[in-house]
Amino acid sequence: MKKRLILASVLALMLLLGGVGPSQAQGPVDPEGNAVFTVQSAGGDVLGNLSTGFTYQGQLKKNGTPVNGTCDFQFSLYDRSSTTTPVQLGTTETQTGVAVNNGLFTVILNFSNQFGADAFNGQGRALGIQVRCPAGSGSYTNLTSISRQPLWAAPFAQTLRPGSKIVGSIATGGEMLRIDNTGTGGGLTIISHAGTALWANAGAGIGADVRSTSGTALSVGGTGRIYSTADSKLYLSPHTLVVRNSPNVEVTALDGGGVKIVLPASTTSYVSIPMSTFGTLFGSQVYVKSLRICYKTAGTTIDALTISKNTGTEGGAAYYIFNDTDRSSGTYLCETFIADTPRLPVDNSSWVQLNLRTLSGGPREVYIYTVEVTLTEHSTN
Repeated sequence: MKKRLILASVLALMLLLGGVGPSQAQGPVDPEGNAVFTVQSAGGDVLGNLSTGFTYQGQLKKNGTPVNGTCDFQFSLYDRSSTTTPVQLGTTETQTGVAVNNGLFTVILNFSNQFGADAFNGQGRALGIQVRCPAGSGSYTNLTSISRQPLWAAPFAQTLRPGSKIVGSIATGGEMLRIDNTGTGGGLTIISHAGTALWANAGAGIGADVRSTSGTALSVGGTGRIYSTADSKLYLSPHTLVVRNSPNVEVTALDGGGVKIVLPASTTSYVSIPMSTFGTLFGSQVYVKSLRICYKTAGTTIDALTISKNTGTEGGAAYYIFNDTDRSSGTYLCETFIADTPRLPVDNSSWVQLNLRTLSGGPREVYIYTVEVTLTEHSTN
């Protein structure tokens, strides 16, 4: 009968603390009570973080007899144990001169990310093994009797180490991570002494659904803040428009939310729309990023368009946005105006102002429809 090498059983799969010092683990014992094998540590700093390496232990038999001596092994990680189009992850790891005592051996795999730093992300994995005994002799023999050995969960999940990730895809409506606490304590505590404590990149992330059936869903204490790179939109109602130091200006509210402004002949009139917004929102400073306004004119021009704020004095004003280019349009038109950077913080009463000038002859009308202000937490980008 052709000789075969058979891996009889896998004893354990567990992660190593990357910083544990030299150690031994008690395994099977011989009749005299002496340990048959030892587990050698991965080395490294005692205070180091968990490494990506893990311990693999097995028993190797040749024609049913446990092997004694040294052997060379090759280990490959796959996304499944079946023979149906398995995909190898990372590279094949070779371990030479491995001590095999009564068939028992121990190796540390993936210590240098041979299978990839994110190889273990909650998806199924299987280990392919080849061996040659004694070490350095001939070609490797594939342990086809077990195909690929499925790997199971371990007490220390690799996703608990610093820099860990939960990587994968979920169906629509699914959940990437759920912490469901039915007790009275906190479900999740995230503490960062420097840098970002909680961050979601695109999509729903965590920001789209933070809720609690009782108590507080999300709390940021002390001087912390809730931070977002996304902009916010504030829509101002033209119905709140007021006339400033300009007699004989008529303002009529229109269906659809706009207003019609009728101007006197041969003059410049001033109108403004109050802007009520947060200056600081959940601990973050707010800035005006842009203004979008939809309008139509007849026999008039818009001489200047600004978003202004009071400077804390009786009559002082500063500008978030200032544009004094004459503009007119006989048809419905929307234009966007961008604030210069660095932007001024919103820290006092603010308003949108339009300077309107009458042209000669014809109707003297200005129609204001949509007034949209974009707010941001960033002063420069």
